[in-house]
Amino acid sequence: MHSKLNKSIAVFFRNGVLVSVLLLMFCGSLIGQDIYFDSGLEGVENTSFILKGQIYTEFPLKEVIVAYKSTGENEYKFSESIVTANNFLFEFPAEDVTAPEVEFYIQYYDTRGNTGYYPEDFSNVEVPSKIVVSPKPDFYDDVILLNPISETAELNDEFFITWSTFKLPDNVNNTGTKVIINGEDVTGKCLINDDLITFIHSANPGILSPGANSINLEFYDKSGNLLFKKISSIGLRPDSEIPLAKNQFYYRGNLLAEGRNELYNSNHTWYNNVSGEFNGKYGSFGFETRFYLTSEEKSYRQPQNRFFAAIRSEYFTISAGDHFPVYPSLIYSGKRLRGVTGRVELGFFELSASYGQINRSVEGRVLETFTGNNTPLDPNIIELDPAIYGVNFARIQPGGYSRDLMVVRPVFNFTNTSSLGFTYLHSKDDPGSIVFGSQPKENVVFGPDLRLSFDNSRIKLKSSAFLSLQNNDISEGTIADSLVENFLEENEYIDIIADDFNRYKDILGTFITVNQYIGPLNITEFASLASDVELQLDYFGNTLRTSYIYRGNEYNSFGKPFVRKDVAGFSVFDRLRLLNNKLFFNFNFENLNDNLQKTKFNTTNIKNLNVSVSWFPRNELPDITAGYKFTQNKNDVNPLDTSRVALLIDDFTDRYFVQSAYTFYTPVRQSVALRLSYAGRDDKTFRDFDTKVINGGVSVSSRWSEVFQTYLGVSVNKSESALSELNYTRISLSGRWLLFEGKLLVSGKISPTLGDLKRTGLEVYGDYYFTEQFTLSYQLRYFTDFDLLNSSIAGVTVKYSI
Repeated sequence: MHSKLNKSIAVFFRNGVLVSVLLLMFCGSLIGQDIYFDSGLEGVENTSFILKGQIYTEFPLKEVIVAYKSTGENEYKFSESIVTANNFLFEFPAEDVTAPEVEFYIQYYDTRGNTGYYPEDFSNVEVPSKIVVSPKPDFYDDVILLNPISETAELNDEFFITWSTFKLPDNVNNTGTKVIINGEDVTGKCLINDDLITFIHSANPGILSPGANSINLEFYDKSGNLLFKKISSIGLRPDSEIPLAKNQFYYRGNLLAEGRNELYNSNHTWYNNVSGEFNGKYGSFGFETRFYLTSEEKSYRQPQNRFFAAIRSEYFTISAGDHFPVYPSLIYSGKRLRGVTGRVELGFFELSASYGQINRSVEGRVLETFTGNNTPLDPNIIELDPAIYGVNFARIQPGGYSRDLMVVRPVFNFTNTSSLGFTYLHSKDDPGSIVFGSQPKENVVFGPDLRLSFDNSRIKLKSSAFLSLQNNDISEGTIADSLVENFLEENEYIDIIADDFNRYKDILGTFITVNQYIGPLNITEFASLASDVELQLDYFGNTLRTSYIYRGNEYNSFGKPFVRKDVAGFSVFDRLRLLNNKLFFNFNFENLNDNLQKTKFNTTNIKNLNVSVSWFPRNELPDITAGYKFTQNKNDVNPLDTSRVALLIDDFTDRYFVQSAYTFYTPVRQSVALRLSYAGRDDKTFRDFDTKVINGGVSVSSRWSEVFQTYLGVSVNKSESALSELNYTRISLSGRWLLFEGKLLVSGKISPTLGDLKRTGLEVYGDYYFTEQFTLSYQLRYFTDFDLLNSSIAGVTVKYSI
């Protein structure tokens, strides 16, 4: 048996490497950047959308942040995604998926501190990627899945999928429906009649596989016009001989092990990772577990190993381990919690609560010691116990304290679309978690949020208001009553008497440590208030929304690491849908001011205008979106005032962009995408720091057959400023080939960069399927860089599914 296995592995590497080298001469991987998505960027309105893919960097991924905003939103929402090896997964909440699109960009970090973006030039041109969102028709849910009857099923010779279209309106031509499974058009392999659509697995092997399978149904009218798409997925587990029973425990899972060697600047480093997941269902209960173990787990870093488990039912959910709880975004959003979250849903009443750790302790180190007399003034100098350390003081490189967090949120539901909620967050550093640290902190946030809707949700009103308190140094504990008067005398700007301060201290002390480092103390200035008010009207195919935001300069929430502070103002958004939701006009204007608490010498006004038109003719003609944006920043400094002219801000930025995509058959399936953008900044101050950035690209994805696909992409980038000029062109030629009756999948890419940046990447990936459950993968990457030594990555991954 061992000899057969060794022979199979030898054949795998011999054939795989040979084919890979040939591919590198002519083609490369399915997508021409270093980020790969597992599915297309298309969603359905008010339906959650999963963004899943891989990011290949020269060094291991450390963190992936997804920033996104719906059409008409002015602020990006930031969230950490789930990262496993080089894979990432992020789920857009259903309420944020609105037609015609969701804008997003990805910022990712590797273990060496390098930062990357998708789109790769986002940091320069600020033109995000888009998820095309189709409106959800009234009859979307009338397409009913008859088989399988559960969310997970067994993939055996008798398995089939059947949908009922009996409830669809008469103008739907059911026999013209397209069925796409895992990206492959299988319409010709389905049985389609007036009321039923059936796909039989045994007659079409290789289409479905254990695990998650994406399924898209496209429905057309009798004139051949696309009406809507039904996007869904079915989880399948491998065949077993256990007969199905009513209360059987359905399950699926996989185990993955990876070894990878990286060469960088003549240094070889090995990375070893093990990950796994297991999902199941028994009756009305669902189970989910995940884990990720890596050799990159170090005591001086935040956790790289991840663990997660969850139990779900109709009325409650319990999650434990590393996860991302969902609360109002101004209080908690996008922050990993290692702990427990529970949620109870009783219709009229909901209760959610979370408790755990958002930062673990990382010990600091001593840089220099002092006996006492020669101690300089420095915020990073701490007092030590001379009996232990032999000195009185030391300058340190501060470590990080462990930080615990608790959130509680009750919600009262008046109707399905109207509710009143209250959220309380408390987060605190543990001063005893490390020795060499400074200024442990504590944070409290509380506030209500209200949602109201009328006239079948055509009128929506949302509002929220949250107040925060933060103590920037709790190491000394609560301030003594005897010291309060001296503290207030030294800080005359605090408009409060000692007796009132002591009374407030006793009340607030129940929630947060009160001493001279707490703030803000003048609550009436609203420095720590964050508030939103929004009114939306949906009539006659038009969405009109107006909103007002307020963010005090001292608002802080440890559960929300990205908050736009010290800004207030209004915005107006209008979206008009025409021609059966094929043509969209969008208008968005925002006017903001900072310096709310008069803590700066001057106030800056920010104006943003965004106008775009989008044409989505479905499969008839190319999709196209064109738009114009401007941003103006101007403060109230007089340019003739020589004493303050260095503070002057007066700039205007124009942005024009157009992007288009079209899929057609010649008879090969071809997908063509085009993008072009221009951004110009006019600095009207004495600095005269004008900039111009032009970015354009074209790509062609070709599906020559079910086993062979190619991609060709070219992007041109040109930027100019008063200090520098940068021009470069990037070419990506890639391909994907399925060999040996589907046993071997090989992909490769060659991506030279020409011009001011000179770099070439050669990449080969392969998967060999010994069985449906057992896969062996390899990865070979080689980089040549004009400015650095050449580097390479080589790795092998083993995956087993159940």
